Amino acid sequence: MGDSVQIAGKPLLLLEAVISESWFFLNSASLRQRLQELTEEIPLFPWAPKDPGGHRTEVFAWLERYLEHGPDWADASIIVACASIKGSRVWTYDSEFRKVWRMPNGGAVPLVP
Repeated sequence: MGDSVQIAGKPLLLLEAVISESWFFLNSASLRQRLQELTEEIPLFPWAPKDPGGHRTEVFAWLERYLEHGPDWADASIIVACASIKGSRVWTYDSEFRKVWRMPNGGAVPLVP
């Protein structure tokens, strides 16, 4: 594996919750195999919180805040991780990050253009 993938000079981080959600939605063995291959081929940094218990508590609090919109664990994990990593931005095609989800402080989710 070479240098990490970077966007605007910062490494692209990957959360386990995102891999889990992707696996769930891929409905064939070949697609799931390709997901595994991509996670091995593309040099991404796996991200884990320094305080897993605190992170989990914050994720549950965020989920409760947006309960009426039916958020999932992956989206909440991304938001809370973004809030904990100074200067981070989210790369997504999910329109909820633009239209519905907010950071824990109420601000807009910083997105990669």
